[in-house]
Amino acid sequence: KSAKNSSPPDATWKVLAGKYADEIYFRDSAMGCEPSKESIAKDVAKRFDEEGVRGKNGRLDFAYILRHGLVGWHRPPRVR
Repeated sequence: KSAKNSSPPDATWKVLAGKYADEIYFRDSAMGCEPSKESIAKDVAKRFDEEGVRGKNGRLDFAYILRHGLVGWHRPPRVR
């Protein structure tokens, strides 16, 4: 299987969602924004769609990512 077409195990996409959330938060913060968890989840969902990341039941929408993937995610401390 190619990486683009393989779906990671449930725990893996959650870890990946947290990693992407950190990246999105730092990107937006550098532009002077304070992104909401909802907007971060939407960006994570878009990236998952682009990369072909799927859950065990298919596509992961932003609401599902917000409820299950980012439930324990907190904004990282800002680097000054």
